[in-house]
Amino acid sequence: METMNLKQVSQVLKISEATARNRLSLGLPMPPSFKVGRQRLFITLDFYKWIHDQSNTPKDGASIVMGKNLIKGNQDGLI
Repeated sequence: METMNLKQVSQVLKISEATARNRLSLGLPMPPSFKVGRQRLFITLDFYKWIHDQSNTPKDGASIVMGKNLIKGNQDGLI
């Protein structure tokens, strides 16, 4: 089982480590993770599955907030 640390995840997401930590503490959308001691780890396969799932626009008019971007879906699933 390969894992990524918070620094690696934040680099892929193109956000700072501080932003990633804030998002986790505020309960905002972030990939599934777990802690080992004081280190937060992300299972690599779960991380990329989460990325893939986030790329699918909601079809019910729901919104996804990621970083400073607000992505709104519509009935057709188009932005």
